[in-house]
Amino acid sequence: MGKALLNVVFNDEHASTAQSLNKLDYVVAAILFLSMFGVSFAFCIPEVAGTFHDDAVYITISKSLAEGHGYRIVSFPGEPAQMKYPILYPLILATVWTALPKFPQNLFALQLISVFSASLFLPLSYLYLVRFLYASRVVAASAAAICVSIPGFAFFGGQVLSEMPFALSLIVCLWAMDSYCTNRYQSPIVQFVVGVAVAAPASIRLIGWVAPIAALVVLWRRRLLNPILIVSCSLTALASVSHVLLGIGSRTGGASDRIQSYQDNYIEWALRLAISHEFAVVCKNLQEMLAVTTKALFCGVSQTVNPTPYNLVLYVFGGLLAWGVVVGGVRQTKPLATLVAGYAVVVILWPWPPFRFLIPLMPFLSAGFLGAVSNLLARVKMRSLIIVLLAVAMAATNAVFLTAVVRNNQSNQMPLISVPRNGADWSGFEKLFDWIKHNTADDDTLACTYDGLTFLYTGRKCIRPYDLNIGAAYYGQSESMLGTVEELVETLKRYKVRFLVVTPQPGYAEEGQAYSLASSLGINYKESVEPVYISSDGRFVVLRITFD
Repeated sequence: MGKALLNVVFNDEHASTAQSLNKLDYVVAAILFLSMFGVSFAFCIPEVAGTFHDDAVYITISKSLAEGHGYRIVSFPGEPAQMKYPILYPLILATVWTALPKFPQNLFALQLISVFSASLFLPLSYLYLVRFLYASRVVAASAAAICVSIPGFAFFGGQVLSEMPFALSLIVCLWAMDSYCTNRYQSPIVQFVVGVAVAAPASIRLIGWVAPIAALVVLWRRRLLNPILIVSCSLTALASVSHVLLGIGSRTGGASDRIQSYQDNYIEWALRLAISHEFAVVCKNLQEMLAVTTKALFCGVSQTVNPTPYNLVLYVFGGLLAWGVVVGGVRQTKPLATLVAGYAVVVILWPWPPFRFLIPLMPFLSAGFLGAVSNLLARVKMRSLIIVLLAVAMAATNAVFLTAVVRNNQSNQMPLISVPRNGADWSGFEKLFDWIKHNTADDDTLACTYDGLTFLYTGRKCIRPYDLNIGAAYYGQSESMLGTVEELVETLKRYKVRFLVVTPQPGYAEEGQAYSLASSLGINYKESVEPVYISSDGRFVVLRITFD
């Protein structure tokens, strides 16, 4: 009985071959392009970026590339080499920066890269699901419409972040894989292009290495591998991350600075937690990967209900439905199923909250959830209508939440992914930056909660003085998220910091601890710490540091 039910829910009634697209498909794709462009554009705040941290990092290294300083973190003392990110996306940003070098006026042009990436990714996802028979037209279109209404999805379409360019490269990779499996191209030129396409995701994010590995597995199992494809795939992937591999290798000989490690070396920083607490990481990430999928699809509802164990069970069950359908074809080594399954393994093992990793998969997970519902309604004559009505209800409730987020962002001029309790107004940051530019020296080093952001708007070298303990922040460890005041003092001394800058961090749990550490620093080391700037609301604080 149980096995029969599973077969019904996860039944893959659409064999992975291919069908022709019709005019209606392109009309739907055009509507999705315009819709996604509109909501992504709504999340753009011209001349404002850096509050997500990673966006400031991308902008900083693109500035470095454009100005001829190489692939370096020019915001950090000593300007170390950047080893976190593959270079393709920063190179694209640097090209725009070279043409429009005046910051922050050039931010809007940088944001448009993500806007267009998101606007292309969603309709291409719809066309891909339909073309290669992963979903019916009704399910694929309904799934895409739901994605348009998810604030967390649209947010990344309006920021200088790699999620949407990566998602676009992912759909190119998947389309190339399925096309090659379907058509078995014999042309060496086409084989070379396919190899480059399947390796493209590895050129934008490290997790993108799943794509070429999955592609090689699929083609090997189907006996479609050939030397040209292998060489072009391997060279593309290796070339895009060669600086990362060389940089990691150069740092393995001795202990490194944890403050710098957070900036330039994901692997070293993350392994400290993964090695000692991997079981907790796996359990938490698996639960969250499933639950967050459902919460995102039903964000209009999930944002309004209190978290309870019962709700968590429902969220996990919904995630199981979505993921079960998407990876259901892994035994037949279908390209989408194989890639998503490999991607999920990395997300579960990697010590970081899963949500951001799921953004490039949302059209497929949304289609998976609706596909599971459709399979359950297989004997219902009006199941297509029911799917459409369900999608309309989901999108409508999500749109209410999305509208609230956009209005809050426009009101405060802060690009945020939700409406946090600890919100802030951009004008407070502008006043702070103006004070810093007029009251600090060009060669002063600042310690900041938003280090990259502060560098971009003031030109001062900055560090983030906290050794972020992701285990405490997310995996239930009892230690402090940001370390102790003694550790903070040691960092301030080591980097010869002249000013500690503490600001609001909307949406981040560690904001309270940053204020607490600053308060403890002022109390315990008052002979070396002097408040020199406090905003009217008390949330923007600058302390002068005079340690010997």
